[in-house]
Amino acid sequence: MKEHISTSSKLSASKIFHFFKEFKKYPERYRRYCAQMDATPTGSNTITTKEIWNITLGQLDYVKITVKYTLEPSKEIRYEIIEGLGEGLQNRIAITENEGSTGLLLSFIYLDIYALFYGMDSEFNRILQYFVDRTFYFLEGRTAEMETGDLCTNCKNGHLIPLPGVNKGDKHISRDLICDTCGKETGYVKVQVEEKISASSSVKVD
Repeated sequence: MKEHISTSSKLSASKIFHFFKEFKKYPERYRRYCAQMDATPTGSNTITTKEIWNITLGQLDYVKITVKYTLEPSKEIRYEIIEGLGEGLQNRIAITENEGSTGLLLSFIYLDIYALFYGMDSEFNRILQYFVDRTFYFLEGRTAEMETGDLCTNCKNGHLIPLPGVNKGDKHISRDLICDTCGKETGYVKVQVEEKISASSSVKVD
């Protein structure tokens, strides 16, 4: 299966690699879709996870999968679903350090599962943008959609909670947020990442 996006970062390959192998932080980083992530080292360079993702597939509202990750420090993270929906599906995150920037080929397991059922439709691209925005928000501190539970960017202490009664006219973006500590209100602000994003033209299970 092909990677989902090609992009780059000014950060070092080692820092980016460390960021992506912090599997237990995925529910915080991608809270809209990642409900649970339990990670257990199973070898010198492998980690097995038990994952729950919020995804609507027919009558299903979520999926539980077991995933094996194989780590090649500062270069690559390969993954394979070894139990659950999409068993046998494989993809990777590839990191290439160049002079002045680090090239990235990124994949997100949620989108691998989504594409098995719906292909790479407009919703796939919207979800892809969400994952990219959130990745660079936590990785480099760029602007992204703020969500319930995020750390307040004003006081750096409180967390964001919904402000009732405000409707943005979007089923996924329906409320403004307010800090539970300093009281500052904030809206969902969507900003495209700076790098060009290119999605592969087709998705298939090899």
